[in-house]
Amino acid sequence: MKYLNRNSILIVIVFVIGFNLIKAEDKTKITISSYIDTYFATDNDKLFQINENTLNSTRQLTYINGKKNEIGLNVAQVSAELSTEKFRGNVTMQAGDLVKTGYQDLGVQFPFLQQANIGYNFYGNFWIDAGIFLTHIGGESFLPKDNWLSSHSLVTYFEPFYQSGVKVSFENEKTTACIHILNGNGIIADNNFNKSVGLFFSQKCSDNFNFSYSNIYGNEEAGSPNNAKIHFLQNLVLNYNISAKLSLRGQLDLANKNSTDNTSPFGDNSKMYFGTSFTAHYLINEKLSATARAAYVNNSDSLYVPAIKGLVYTLGMEYKPTDFSYIRLESSLTDLDKNYKLFIDTDNKPAASRIEVALNFGVIIK
Repeated sequence: MKYLNRNSILIVIVFVIGFNLIKAEDKTKITISSYIDTYFATDNDKLFQINENTLNSTRQLTYINGKKNEIGLNVAQVSAELSTEKFRGNVTMQAGDLVKTGYQDLGVQFPFLQQANIGYNFYGNFWIDAGIFLTHIGGESFLPKDNWLSSHSLVTYFEPFYQSGVKVSFENEKTTACIHILNGNGIIADNNFNKSVGLFFSQKCSDNFNFSYSNIYGNEEAGSPNNAKIHFLQNLVLNYNISAKLSLRGQLDLANKNSTDNTSPFGDNSKMYFGTSFTAHYLINEKLSATARAAYVNNSDSLYVPAIKGLVYTLGMEYKPTDFSYIRLESSLTDLDKNYKLFIDTDNKPAASRIEVALNFGVIIK
């Protein structure tokens, strides 16, 4: 713990010094913002309940709203963003249950450090950025405030949330194209002697339609390159605004990984993962909106953990008391294949389905 604290303090000091050096050389805008999301969630899964009197427990297949029957804090964070003509940067510190489930429990070295990166505009619309970032993969963001629903889809559950490395990007009003060199898929500190590479491309085709394609390719096995098992994850997202009130989003994920050392991820013995989701968002008025989502995952090859196959349906309502706050009520039905009975029902029998309800409160301060 002392080692982590010393390193985290060093990282913050380096970025503070960097911000000040840039400020001394260029006209700089630094924006300080904060965000808090709290929740109450429950479901009918009794797997982790020791006895009938146990109220709170850890909920399965989710990083958001992780505790059951308990008022919890998903995330409380503070960000400092830097912007000049030639430089940009972000440092975000975080705490909460989402940090524990999505970072600490997965062995992330600096769980309280969500982002720490600096970028340089070296030519025209081209940038180079380095540090710790949120992932470039997926159609949903890590934080509830950036999504239509607070809960992640089952597809997003199997995607990475964060990454560290270097990216070179081209950016204009309609197009963004990035090449990433990363320590790995959904990790901060490297776990082997290899780097992973990733691509991101998004295009605004019209005022109503845009799409993005992203991927990550590399050896994710811990240890030396001799036992390399190549993992390849691809993501496609389509966004279409039918009207000013109704928006649609579709997402498709495909992943492959070889089962034997140093072979193609598309070989006969490779493992495969497939996930897709469809979301509809309707703006009832300026303060009230409704969202429906259906997600399907086939991870029967156990490419990721846990091995599951099935659907999750989610319906949510959002009320915005102000432009910088929200109240969300959501309910989901998880309906897995009968071979994947991950839950325990009210009769204490294995079950492949679960019903859950969650209430979220969020405030963004800029």
